[in-house]
Amino acid sequence: MQLYNSLSKNQQILKQKLTSDDITFLELKIGDLNALLIFVNDLVNKDMLGQLILKPATLIKGKPDDNLLFDAFLNPEKSKVLDLEKTVEDIMMGNAILLIDTFNFALSFGLKHFEKR
Repeated sequence: MQLYNSLSKNQQILKQKLTSDDITFLELKIGDLNALLIFVNDLVNKDMLGQLILKPATLIKGKPDDNLLFDAFLNPEKSKVLDLEKTVEDIMMGNAILLIDTFNFALSFGLKHFEKR
């Protein structure tokens, strides 16, 4: 099923599919738009999340276009996700997902946290 261009619709569906207490739904602003960052707490490197996603998000002004959004984030492991099933799969595999209102895709960031051995 395709992602909607409505953040609230995507959020509603994903909250129904992702019911674990380990999953964080973090609401934020990207420029003038509402956004939602979703990740599994213990699977994501929080330092990288701050440096590569949250910090650059604060620098975006106005209403960003697709290319600006993709280029604004420095994470080398990033991709556009177009459907809900792939979004859920990426979250469960340890990626952070960024959904932005009015966009019918998500950005998926590989920020897996690995324990040192």
